[in-house]
Amino acid sequence: MDPVTVTAGVGAVASVSRVGYVWLSARMHRRRVELEVRREQEQYAALIATIGLLPPGSEITEQHPDGRCVTVKLPLSEAVS
Repeated sequence: MDPVTVTAGVGAVASVSRVGYVWLSARMHRRRVELEVRREQEQYAALIATIGLLPPGSEITEQHPDGRCVTVKLPLSEAVS
């Protein structure tokens, strides 16, 4: 084999390897995002179900990672369902 053929072959293999790596990385990222979205949807559904069980006038406080607190008070007239 002459050097040009070997160099071209190595370049082609390297290109295919890069494409494969990028494809696998994108696929793993997509699966990770889909799993995260599914988890967030389940947490949201559980939160809504829990809020529906609370009596009217209840207060819900959430603390964010940056230290802020958010408090929500349910109306006295009706509970969230």
